[in-house]
Amino acid sequence: TGAFLKGFIPTGSQDPYALRRQANSIIAILLGYENGKIDEKKMVPYKLFPLAKEVFSLYDMDGSFVDIKLFLNERIKSQFKQLGFSYDIVDAICETGTNEGMLPLLYKKVKAFSELATSEQFKDVAATFRRVNNIVKKAKEKYGKQVFGKVKKEIFVENEEKMLFEKWNEVRAKMDSAGDDYNSYFTFILELKPVLDLFFDKVMVMAKDEEVRNNRLALLSEISDYFMDIVNFDYIVVE
Repeated sequence: TGAFLKGFIPTGSQDPYALRRQANSIIAILLGYENGKIDEKKMVPYKLFPLAKEVFSLYDMDGSFVDIKLFLNERIKSQFKQLGFSYDIVDAICETGTNEGMLPLLYKKVKAFSELATSEQFKDVAATFRRVNNIVKKAKEKYGKQVFGKVKKEIFVENEEKMLFEKWNEVRAKMDSAGDDYNSYFTFILELKPVLDLFFDKVMVMAKDEEVRNNRLALLSEISDYFMDIVNFDYIVVE
């Protein structure tokens, strides 16, 4: 942290204070990594990013914590990739809104979704949820807003949007109950996918009526935001 604040930030092959190696060692300790393998019993359930931010706050100096967090996250991703995990799965897990650098949790998620990615259906699922994310993202840019209000079921017009609303609430409850059993998530996601696909086939999200349009975008935003905290499907290679 002190090195970053003084401007000694690793660039290319330049890393005079061996910050990459030191960060790798911290990550290895938290992961329980030793002698070329991970011992889950030795994992340390500590959040790396809040720890780094606390250290950052101890310095009475101008600087950006964002740079430190990005550096640590890149080292985490690098370590996972060196363990043999696919780069797109690693990025999808590490580039989420709830990533606090909890290495045991990140490892569990990367491992689970790496196993799920071997399914023939995984890329189709990823493509569907990327579509959800893209629609929400473009709508936010087009209308200059980050939220579209609370979903109101009384405003729904088409049966397919009512079906999606009901199925989404059912699936979300199951996922909430599943906790960190990420392998089971895929079963629930598969329940939601055909209803989402039908919604896209039959419902015009960008309806002319502003209230109807915002309500549909609010529903898709709910789904997008929920999954963005678990896995960022935007990073999954689907081709």
